[in-house]
Amino acid sequence: MWCDNSNKKNRITQVKNKPLLKEICTLKKKSIRVTAKLKLKSSCICQNKVCKKITNIACPVERKKRKRVISKRKIFIRLEPVINVTAPQGPQGLQGPQGLQGIQGPTGPVINPLVSSMLTAKRYFFIASTDIPLPTEIPANQFINDSSESITEFIDLDKNSYANLYINGIMQDGNSYRLSSTNLTIIPNHDIIFAGTPIVIETVRLSVQLIS
Repeated sequence: MWCDNSNKKNRITQVKNKPLLKEICTLKKKSIRVTAKLKLKSSCICQNKVCKKITNIACPVERKKRKRVISKRKIFIRLEPVINVTAPQGPQGLQGPQGLQGIQGPTGPVINPLVSSMLTAKRYFFIASTDIPLPTEIPANQFINDSSESITEFIDLDKNSYANLYINGIMQDGNSYRLSSTNLTIIPNHDIIFAGTPIVIETVRLSVQLIS
């Protein structure tokens, strides 16, 4: 530092600064340290006055490094339901294996149904006009029914019926003839049915009806 004294014949005297008297740092704020006032005195003869200079020095504050802690939080997003949206039907899957047989169910009530059975008999008549050597076939249109009406076929010949053949009032065994809906075949050989011999065919049919 240099002091200029114009009243002392323009002489310039070098002034030596004395060392710093005292330095006191005090913490006023969290981030700044401010030192106390420092006084620098110089012995300079400038009209018997002492030059003084007061300076303020700011000391930097060392900041502590803080570790950043990141908290892990689960975030849940609530989705609004979609309404009235019809998706296309997918392809049908393969058929699964057959399951196990279930347990047997309880026994049901016993029902005794009422059954009505009925037998229906029909008879057809033929009288030989001439001697008939055997075997022979007699067409159905040569017969008449119980009402003395000509017929065209024998009816009611099925699994629920049976037929009997009578020649001259004697029932014939089942192997001696064959009966179809159109004719009667008499099988035995070397026999003769004489003229005027009556031949009767009787059919009996069983029918069943469930009442309740």
